[in-house]
Amino acid sequence: EWNFTNVDLCPHPGLDQSGARHVTADVTALPFAGGEFDVAIATTMTHHLNTDAEVIRHFQEASRVARRAVLI
Repeated sequence: EWNFTNVDLCPHPGLDQSGARHVTADVTALPFAGGEFDVAIATTMTHHLNTDAEVIRHFQEASRVARRAVLI
């Protein structure tokens, strides 16, 4: 069974009916516990970040919340 959590800085009510959880948050400060997810997918986000430091912080946060892997 797969459970998905989508993170976006802007809220998107009614985005879809897939059963995915949608969380409004900053990817450089994720509101999740360490190791909360098996995998973090960070493939469609980095071009929205303004600095190399933000990109690095985003990947650090993805790594913190993922138990097994981060897909970039």
